[in-house]
Amino acid sequence: MFAVCFLGAQETATITGILKDNLGLPIEDAAIYVRDTKKGVFSNKRGEFSIEIPANENVRVRFSHVMYKTKNETYNLSSNEIKNVNLYFYFRSLKGFTVSARKKGILVDDFVVIDGNKIVSTSGNFEDVIKSGGLGVSSSNELSSGYNVRGGNFEENLIYVNDIEIYRPFLARSGQQEGLSFINSSMVESIQFSAGGFAARYGDKLSSVLDVRYKKPSSFGGTAAVSLLGTNLHLEGISENQLWTHTTGFRYRTNRYLLGALDTKGDYKPTFADLQTYITYTPNENWEHSFLGNYALNRYRVVPENRETSFGSINQALKFTVFFDGQEITEFQTFTGAYTGKYQPNDSTTLKFIASAFRTQQEENFDIEGQYFLDELERDPGSDNFGNVAFNIGIGGFLRHARNELDATVVSLIHKGDKRIRNHNIEWGARAQNDIINDKLKEWNLTDSAGFIAGSQNDSVGYTDSAAQPYQFLNFEELLVAKNQVNTLRFSGYLQNTWNLNKQKPISFKEEKLIKDSLVKKDTTLKIYSGFKVTAGVRSNYWNFNNQLVISPRASLSFRPAWLFINKKGELKRRNISFKLATGVYHQPPFYREYRRLDGSINRDIKAQRSIHFVAGGDYIFDMWNKPFKFTTEVYYKMMDNIIPYNIDNVRIRYLANNDAKAYAQGIDLKLNGKFIGDLESWATLSVMQTKINLANDVYYTYLNASGDTIIPGFTFDNVAVDSIPYNPGFIPRPTDQRVSFGLFFQDKMPSAWNSKQTKWDTFKVNMNIIFATGFSYLKKTELANPAYQDNSIIPRTPRYIRADIGFVKDFISQQYPAKKGTFLANFKELSLSLEIFNLLGIDNTVSYNFIKAANGRDYAIPNRLTSRRLNLKLVATF
Repeated sequence: MFAVCFLGAQETATITGILKDNLGLPIEDAAIYVRDTKKGVFSNKRGEFSIEIPANENVRVRFSHVMYKTKNETYNLSSNEIKNVNLYFYFRSLKGFTVSARKKGILVDDFVVIDGNKIVSTSGNFEDVIKSGGLGVSSSNELSSGYNVRGGNFEENLIYVNDIEIYRPFLARSGQQEGLSFINSSMVESIQFSAGGFAARYGDKLSSVLDVRYKKPSSFGGTAAVSLLGTNLHLEGISENQLWTHTTGFRYRTNRYLLGALDTKGDYKPTFADLQTYITYTPNENWEHSFLGNYALNRYRVVPENRETSFGSINQALKFTVFFDGQEITEFQTFTGAYTGKYQPNDSTTLKFIASAFRTQQEENFDIEGQYFLDELERDPGSDNFGNVAFNIGIGGFLRHARNELDATVVSLIHKGDKRIRNHNIEWGARAQNDIINDKLKEWNLTDSAGFIAGSQNDSVGYTDSAAQPYQFLNFEELLVAKNQVNTLRFSGYLQNTWNLNKQKPISFKEEKLIKDSLVKKDTTLKIYSGFKVTAGVRSNYWNFNNQLVISPRASLSFRPAWLFINKKGELKRRNISFKLATGVYHQPPFYREYRRLDGSINRDIKAQRSIHFVAGGDYIFDMWNKPFKFTTEVYYKMMDNIIPYNIDNVRIRYLANNDAKAYAQGIDLKLNGKFIGDLESWATLSVMQTKINLANDVYYTYLNASGDTIIPGFTFDNVAVDSIPYNPGFIPRPTDQRVSFGLFFQDKMPSAWNSKQTKWDTFKVNMNIIFATGFSYLKKTELANPAYQDNSIIPRTPRYIRADIGFVKDFISQQYPAKKGTFLANFKELSLSLEIFNLLGIDNTVSYNFIKAANGRDYAIPNRLTSRRLNLKLVATF
């Protein structure tokens, strides 16, 4: 028997009915909620429900389920009236997207992910959830919020929060400079993530979309978290008249303790803080006004002292030692404000009007002097000097200077709307955007390697030395002086239609027998439906900087067959399986850094990059160990042209600012997620991917000496070239070419069977996050403008990235074990203490390289490594 909810002694009416999906099968555990009363019920396994509502007034009722699209209905019934309704819901995850909602945490791919405060995370950023759990996502830097999707770099990913596009710092060179990302995990209500083939209503980037919604609370609450790395505080509430709500979060983080695990020792003083608020005002059932505001200050200061890095192999073990002088100060200030007016004239129409402004002020100042020694270590285990310096092979110094300032403002006016007409959902939108960029660059690098100044002949400055030698040239390894001002307008719009088609299928003899043999009696009115969903749309974008108009058609087809089976209980069930196909054209008009050349000048002839996606996949939800699990797979191919080549140094992307390349990406993504242990969610992802690029006019010359031998500096004695052989390498790996990546997030807890009166063992939990990724290709700065090699197989790659973090959690207060009433602790819903171990295996992962030229003419790649093993203690309280 299903539950009935009573509202008191006032005059009431009753709504009853059955909820079914688009295949005609009942929906169990759908939530039916009476707005403004905080009363609700759930549908039973037959989809039936009954709920009482106030009579003689307009009452809004919300019907929702995590697997289906939410419906909002308005009723006005007379006293004691009984209204019977039958509602049909469409499956959420059939648009190239895996749709999510919030239920005791954050849902990704229809399954629960625990709150960001409770997941073991080095950076503390929300994106760590995506790194291990997102389909097709790879990452090799635990200090950065950046992630790559199917061969694209992070700047090819769209990120939205409440329809507002989010930007990341432009000047960041390393993960330790980035600080906090925009998204506050404590404020998140729901997320949507697509790794490719997304619909036209999403913007103009080549790779992926992450769409985040902040929650609208229905009562007072909050979260507080304190650890060795910082603190988070989040509060939410609703006014007494239920017209106003707010969700506000403050975060402070310092990675000083964490950065002490780097090879470079010094006085680190990073300070990262932000304040966010999301406020809504609902004066009536038609209008909702909201404001999203954010202020962030990320300040990174370091006075480096020394560095020791050991590397090489058993054939040549090396040690790189540097003694520093100077300091670095980097500061990023960001302001974001957005107003949204949402108007619903009726249940089938929604109109949004958005005005947003983004402002960032970024400064990068450093003067770093270093004296380095490159030594070879003793390799003979029988020697008394084993492992110590055997002899020196290089000595030199360098000086790094920068005074860079960037001020960027982005102002947008947006209109979005959708209209439901029968089984069609029509969506449209228009956007006008003004970009104002002011950039001042003054940066140079000077390296004195092996007793001579190493640099480019073109990057030289004259100076007076003496009367005997009045004028000399000082060659810089890199010299960058520029001042750019850009003020441009962008206009974009989209129109798309989603068509839901349910097709009744005849019952075969075999299926009829299944029905007869099951516990469900054959019903002559039984109808079985197959679900089809077609989404087709077009998107356009115009930019007055280059007067280019691009058109991007996109389409997807989803199919959910009506396949029946008898489960172990003898019940007739439909197999929860779906298939999808998606294709489309995706343009990415360049933002500022993409059309700024390496010398600081601007390319005004730059064009939008283009990628054509082909995606095929499916989802299968099945029962294992009496629990639901989901298996997802997708195969894809992306064909790209007008590509702007780039290189990645740590997290800094350096573009050539020319559309002179073609590229492709292909691969397969797999994911399995479910509740392996109790009610704790876990998942595993596996991606196999290849992405390559073909640059125009990238000719490589092999130089030969008089003996006909190939000249290899540092190895050949005769380095005088008398002949050369041109070679065009064709397609070479892109900097994001990580062939295999694997992510695992697993949660476990002690069995409740071990519980005793003294100890509740099931309050002890553990969560582990493991990421594995093969190495990515890299180039020297001098090779960036012409990254060509004789043979693709000799393009260097970083070592594999292996990272394992583990957290041991003790729950003192939980929903299962609440605090005693009347005590101070009764104010808390949850209280837990975590001991986290970062880099459990103590693996030295490499994020980038510095190149040092020794006296023998050879270039040595010095690895820049990430953090080693560290412990963290974290206290989390929910109230």
